[in-house]
Amino acid sequence: MTITTNVPAADMPTHTLIEGLLKQLVDNLIERNAALESAATTTVGNDEDIAHLKRTAAEEAAAKRRAVYELGQLQEAHRTLETAHAFASEKLTALHKDVTDQSRIVTDLKKKLEDKTDEHTDAVRQIHDLRADLEKANDQLRQLAPANPLNIELQNSQMKTARLEAELKLAREKTAQLEDELTDARVSLKKATRAGQKKAPTTPAATVNLASIKRHLTTALKQFEEDPDKSFMALERALGLCSPDRKEASDDRATA
Repeated sequence: MTITTNVPAADMPTHTLIEGLLKQLVDNLIERNAALESAATTTVGNDEDIAHLKRTAAEEAAAKRRAVYELGQLQEAHRTLETAHAFASEKLTALHKDVTDQSRIVTDLKKKLEDKTDEHTDAVRQIHDLRADLEKANDQLRQLAPANPLNIELQNSQMKTARLEAELKLAREKTAQLEDELTDARVSLKKATRAGQKKAPTTPAATVNLASIKRHLTTALKQFEEDPDKSFMALERALGLCSPDRKEASDDRATA
């Protein structure tokens, strides 16, 4: 009888790892049953052989019960990890959408800022031209009588200059506002990008603390609407407990 006790590599995908463990345990049970049946049919012994066979059968029955219990634990861990994986995937998808939306906002604000900059440049050029015209008109007025029509043109030019200066001031204020919005959007984009780059670890299901994982996942679900940040932190703790090196005590300290 050949019983396989090798544990699949830890770096395998979680689903593949759990399926491999389940298949290995089932194969071992089949192998043991076959060996037991073979021993029962070929034994022509005495009372000691019969007693030994009974003990072996009892041990095999106990081993089967343990194997069934372990299979149940592995299946429960498998379901828990699938739930955590689905939740993490949904969260990462939402974060990716948020990053895309923030990128679109930044692009729109950048275009608006460029448009306002062009308007600002045009206004400055017009004011410069009007000032040149005003200087020219002043030179002409110094040579002509105050009632000359050029005086009226000068007054009109001065009023137009004042109006353009007011528009320029408004354009500068709007440009400053757009720059502030662009800065805020860039900060939001960086935060969303950093959050989207976090990855959930995958580890063998047989090593996880299911009670702690369920507790943190429950917290994550309850806080999902009220406090998304707290919900995501609870999810990270649940995924972190999938590591064989993590202990519940350290997780409790992190929760505290």
